[in-house]
Amino acid sequence: MARRINPYNKEVKREEAHMVWQTPNGQWTWYVLKAWQIDDDKPFARWYCNVVSPMVGERGETGDVYVADIKSVAVKLDHNPLVKEKKPEPS
Repeated sequence: MARRINPYNKEVKREEAHMVWQTPNGQWTWYVLKAWQIDDDKPFARWYCNVVSPMVGERGETGDVYVADIKSVAVKLDHNPLVKEKKPEPS
């Protein structure tokens, strides 16, 4: 069986996060900086994240977080709130 390549195995900065998850009320945000394995449905799968919450402020704290803990309370965002969308230039 061929090995699958993990596209999220390289650590990135918050502005380039592989994925961003956020609680519905917006108080907690997880910037996924690295995913240790492809199969995130395993019981102890973990992501290396920068986590912003009311307890740690805007810069957040960085460390490993269980994927199941994030997915149980948050939704995946389709954009990174730290990156402003570029406006199309007038033609």
